[in-house]
Amino acid sequence: MTFRSQIQAKVQFVLTTHSPLFLLGMREKFGEDGFQIVSLPTGSRLSAMDFSELSAAYDAFRKTDQHRQEIQKILLENARPIVFVEGDYDIRYINKAAKLRGKEDVLSAVQLKDGSGYGNLDKIWRSYDTSMAEVLPQRVLLLYDCDTQKAAADRGMVLKRVIPSVAENPIAIGIENLFPRQLIDKLVATQEQFIDTIDPVQKRVRGKLLNIPAQLMVNKDEKGNMCNWLCENGTSDDFQKFDHIFDLIEQIL
Repeated sequence: MTFRSQIQAKVQFVLTTHSPLFLLGMREKFGEDGFQIVSLPTGSRLSAMDFSELSAAYDAFRKTDQHRQEIQKILLENARPIVFVEGDYDIRYINKAAKLRGKEDVLSAVQLKDGSGYGNLDKIWRSYDTSMAEVLPQRVLLLYDCDTQKAAADRGMVLKRVIPSVAENPIAIGIENLFPRQLIDKLVATQEQFIDTIDPVQKRVRGKLLNIPAQLMVNKDEKGNMCNWLCENGTSDDFQKFDHIFDLIEQIL
């Protein structure tokens, strides 16, 4: 593939390349009309937009690199390890639990950050799939909720951990899995808008009758209100299982 770029009057450069990303970079630098792309040996004219799928991949790569640079800046500004969690409610619950459970010294030793969902935690993990993970100035902990089915893993100074699931607790999804049945039953009785329920059902599968127990889940539109209520009214016993999180943080320290 050959392209021509006319920098100024009567000066022309002719180069060959096999790299579509190089052509996309030319388009970004000089604009669509600042150069010509010619396919050899046919001599047909092409546009950088012919590589739109690669352009999307290139943009994603740049965003990943920018994300990594932002994390690096945070690391350099503060020597404490960073703990990324899935959302702002997680941070609020963990801060409240630390006060109630006497774990404020544990949190003071780290930077607790909103990772904006497990998908973004995955992006951070992928962005450090290089030797850079070995030379970070401090550790980065990616802390996933119990329902994400992630496996614990280490990549240099970047660690991936999952909050342990508490099987006997009624909420199966999210950090709310850490709240005990006694508390959830209380919310169902007094703050019923917070908790959605699916009654127990029976179904027959291949001739076998199965009993499906009742299911409880936090109403997605009430997560914030439930967080406000629990951060105001929750007790140390309500937040007891949050000790799992503080144990994981202490392990990375």
